[in-house]
Amino acid sequence: MGKHDDDTDAPRDAVGEIGASAEERPEQRRVRFYRALRDAGYNDLTIIRREDVADEFNHRHFAIIDYLREESADSVRDLARELGLDKGDVSEDIQFLSRLEIVTCETDGRAKIPRLKKDHVFVEPLV
Repeated sequence: MGKHDDDTDAPRDAVGEIGASAEERPEQRRVRFYRALRDAGYNDLTIIRREDVADEFNHRHFAIIDYLREESADSVRDLARELGLDKGDVSEDIQFLSRLEIVTCETDGRAKIPRLKKDHVFVEPLV
């Protein structure tokens, strides 16, 4: 068992001890980060791998997330219109955000209704 495997003995600050040790594997760091956030009261959350954000996130992804956090859209087409973006681009972006577990789509006839899947979205720490 590693130094921080036992949550009861680990030192804590406002969001827990989330620093990584040199021998810690990325999946161990993600689990510890998740536990620290959950312990801080963030129950409905998803954590995105930093590689996914660094390589593929763009301004449209942030615009979609921001919009869906405050408003609802009746369809992907409606969302694209509200954001002033191309429907094809928004559709691809919704698929990408769905793979990351950020957005989900309900189906109503032929319309896909995008919704945020979780209340909180975090990017894993850089170190």
